[in-house]
Amino acid sequence: GRTANQGLVDSYIHFNNTVGVLLEVNCETDFVAKTEEFKTLVKDITLHIASMNPRWVTRDDVPRDILDGEARIFEAQAKESGKPENVIPRIIEGKLEAFYKDNVLVDQAFVKDDTKSVGAMIDENSSKLGEKIAVGRFVRYKLGEGAEQEPAGVADAPVGIGEPVQDLVREPDVLGRILRGHPQTQDLGPVLRDELVGGQ
Repeated sequence: GRTANQGLVDSYIHFNNTVGVLLEVNCETDFVAKTEEFKTLVKDITLHIASMNPRWVTRDDVPRDILDGEARIFEAQAKESGKPENVIPRIIEGKLEAFYKDNVLVDQAFVKDDTKSVGAMIDENSSKLGEKIAVGRFVRYKLGEGAEQEPAGVADAPVGIGEPVQDLVREPDVLGRILRGHPQTQDLGPVLRDELVGGQ
């Protein structure tokens, strides 16, 4: 099969220097890596990561203990609300699907066009450029979060294909808080919205 071992490492630093992203995206040839289309794709993904704070690249990267823990919580919630035993597995499956869409990069709705997932947007670019494209790994930093710790297993979880990359503490959806007028992010709203809508 084709291997994607070329590509780019790019970064995004929010205007107020409180959120930063370092990202590796792979393709098959140096030729494609140097195209404006590929560079734009990589930049868009860094912006998405800064805004939406995914925890893992793909579903396969989510540690089993995390999934098992979420499933137990969903099962307990379903039983507590009096759901029949025979529908509980379907409820758990649906809630895990929502968990993936909240936390897994390729399953998240793309921040610049929420009618498609990040994975679908990557696939579109892959077809257009004629090469396999995949997110290798990323790290996202938010000022003040370095001293906090994820639950066991998350901080050292492999992120994509590469070596383990430390993934920092999960925070609520930044864009959602902006759109809801959260006091801590109101000052970020106009600038980030301009970046999301108007490009770089």
